Amino acid sequence: MHACPPPPIETVLTVLLNDLGAIAADIVLVLDDYHVIDARDVQDGMAFLLEHLPSQLHVVIAGRAGPALPLARLRTRGELAGIRAAEPARVFQRSRSV
Repeated sequence: MHACPPPPIETVLTVLLNDLGAIAADIVLVLDDYHVIDARDVQDGMAFLLEHLPSQLHVVIAGRAGPALPLARLRTRGELAGIRAAEPARVFQRSRSV
């Protein structure tokens, strides 16, 4: 017996995105320690996911370095917000003084 090869990641992600798109509520996917991911196929899968997100799915990527993803396109379309390492402290200080 030979095992069938797994389907292409785009196929799996398309099914996942279609299922998530059928949910009416907002969904937040948080990926922490993203800087440890160095597998090219994972980066390619994330790029595919980000390019095809349903409007109610929001992705938060946290890491010690910028992710190896095509972020310029998302930033240009106004679909990306970023916070650098020094910014959370300023945001926290500002919120405490209010």
